[in-house]
Parts: sequence; C-alpha cells; structure tokens
Amino acid sequence: LDKEIQAQKAKIEELDQSVKSKFVEMFDLDNFIKTGTNSSYNLEEISTLCEDGRGRIISKQYIDNNPGEFPVYSSQTSNEGILGYINSYDFEGEYLTWTTDGANAGKVFHRNGKFNCTNVCGTLKIKDVYKNQVTYKYLNEILNKTTKLYVSKVGNNKLMNSAMKKIPIPLPPIELQNEFASYVEEIDKLKFE
Repeated sequence: LDKEIQAQKAKIEELDQSVKSKFVEMFDLDNFIKTGTNSSYNLEEISTLCEDGRGRIISKQYIDNNPGEFPVYSSQTSNEGILGYINSYDFEGEYLTWTTDGANAGKVFHRNGKFNCTNVCGTLKIKDVYKNQVTYKYLNEILNKTTKLYVSKVGNNKLMNSAMKKIPIPLPPIELQNEFASYVEEIDKLKFE
C-alpha cells in the first residue's frame, strides 16, 4: 500500500508540473514572474480586480465542539490548508484564499463551495465587473508565482491584505485564460481520480 500511495503522489506531482508548464507555455510571463513589473499585457492591481477579506478566529476547540461538513481553512499549507470541519460556513462560491503568516506566507488556493477561513487566511473574490476579464484559475496560478516578491520577511513571514491588494497582475485575453482554466479542470479531475 505504501508503494501504491507513493506512486499516486508521484502521479499527482507530475500533473501539478504539467499545469505549471502549460501556464508558462501559454502566457510567456517569465520576466514578469521574476520582477513583477514587465509584461506585454495590461497590468491591474489586485485591489482593482478583487474584493479582499479575512476569516475569523476559529479555535481547535470550536472545531471539536461544532463538528460538521464545512471545511475550515487556515494558514497551514499541508492538507490543502484544512484545519478541520464545522457545521456552519461563512463563505459560499468561488474564491481564492492565501496564507497570510508563517513560512508559507503567500501560498494561494482556489476554493469553490461552502467553507470557512481562520483569521490568518486572506480571501479574494473577483469583482462582478471583472468576471469577463480574469478567471480564478489563472489568477491562482499567477499569484502563486509572484506573491513571494511581496512577502515581508521581517521576523515572521507575512503577506497581509494591504500588500496583497497592491500586487499588479497581467491580464492576458480572457479566451487564453479560459483555455488554461479548462486545462486545469481536466488535470484536477485526473488528480481526483
């Protein structure tokens, strides 16, 4: 069983790498990813594209006392950031969340459904007016490639809402983003299987 588990993990890692390769192939953003400044596409700050927020304090004791089906995402990055499950939810729909504090500050996750976030987990929701200009899957990938440029490394690593909102994002044509999003969805299905 351990060998089978390792083989499956290796396949999932391979699929994750294929998403990264596809992103590079489709968008040619190497220079932007390295510097955060140069791009052949128009740049928009996250504050223009998205509404930002934070979760609330949810203790381990609260999770133990209120078991349920809705995930609680925290600043941890293992187990997709899931701290536990409770019987209520604060968020519903499609969002991005990110780790605001710790060694993995700036790690971004795509979320869809009913869920909760702790106070050390930031949230981004694309504004209605920009839904025809940017997709969550593209935004997730470009942020995961660039947030490290904006993480404060004084003491405990941090990427607070004020810093996240200032991050500029290149906006390729929506048709390219949709093509990339479709590819990611296919890969996600394979990973789930």
